[in-house]
Amino acid sequence: FVIATLEQKTMASFVAENIFVQTFSFNDELYYATGTQSQRGLFYQWEKKVLFEQDGKSAQINIAISSNGIEDIYQLTSYKVLQ
Repeated sequence: FVIATLEQKTMASFVAENIFVQTFSFNDELYYATGTQSQRGLFYQWEKKVLFEQDGKSAQINIAISSNGIEDIYQLTSYKVLQ
């Protein structure tokens, strides 16, 4: 059970990182979105929230991953400086 949980969290982190790289690389990806991605035959649901700072010079990117009814298996938060 522990190994399965560790593997699930690792695969969920890959999903979050994939979504993050895409969002961070392109300014036109800075919006709320949800979706599903497969890793090693398991499906993971993701939710991306983008919060813009009041000065408009940066954005906080929050990504939450769920799978098999388990919410927030993995969460990733980062910032992007906008030009």
